[in-house]
Amino acid sequence: QGGPLPPSAEELEKQKLTGVEVRGLRWALIALGVTAVLTLLLIVIPGAPLHGAIDPTRENSAGKWTKAIVPIIFAWFFAPGLAYGLVTGTIRNQRDIAGAFIHAMSAMGPIIALAFFAAQFIKYLDYSRLDKMLAFVGGEALVSLGLPVWLLMAAMVVLSAVLNLFLGSMSAKWLILAPIVVPMLMMVGVSPEASQAAYRIGDSVTNIITPLNSYILVILIVVQRYSKGAGLGSLIALMMPYSIVFGIVWTLFFLLWTVLGLPLGVDGPLEYVPSGV
Repeated sequence: QGGPLPPSAEELEKQKLTGVEVRGLRWALIALGVTAVLTLLLIVIPGAPLHGAIDPTRENSAGKWTKAIVPIIFAWFFAPGLAYGLVTGTIRNQRDIAGAFIHAMSAMGPIIALAFFAAQFIKYLDYSRLDKMLAFVGGEALVSLGLPVWLLMAAMVVLSAVLNLFLGSMSAKWLILAPIVVPMLMMVGVSPEASQAAYRIGDSVTNIITPLNSYILVILIVVQRYSKGAGLGSLIALMMPYSIVFGIVWTLFFLLWTVLGLPLGVDGPLEYVPSGV
């Protein structure tokens, strides 16, 4: 009693894709494949706009395609979405395309507002030089302790995970932590990319158990469809084992990555070396 109820035949029938939706997905897949092939040709064909390195005179220089990663991602999402909309009839003219863009940007309103106030916060930190003072004091303390990098990364994961329980916004947390934590860890040889990777692990694994998650009420409504008496405590208790396991596994995976010295991506080193050294 009180456990999840299997969906009814009527609910299952409603979830089936219609013939038009299946055709739309098929054409979306074709559009994605064509876009991927065109992107690959622009990268591999000599003389093409994305072929070659940014700086051919420098060893291990990043490819030109890395400078165009934003329009590439845009094209890879836009082409399948446009194809699906045209086939299913949800997009009939340019006004529908503009409406889709407006709908997407309206969801960005809270982020834009947050960015405005976060910029003021960062500017005041820069004006008062408190960020530099705290980073320098913390960096000196870490240098004197001589802690191994893997332990510092694990501590960063724990700090991010705990802070996520009290401050739900990922962007706000990073905007508060980055001006202090990143320079502090750079003083002991940890790159900003590695600091952000550790932060993202800690932030992500506790999203499902923090009451400040803006989507947790939506998740709770879905849970109550299968368990009428479920509340916020039930949801957190249900997801707690997943959060713990994900936190342990992802942290161990990242520490193994750190010990092996593998880069985090294109121009994404683990270690920070000051210029001229």
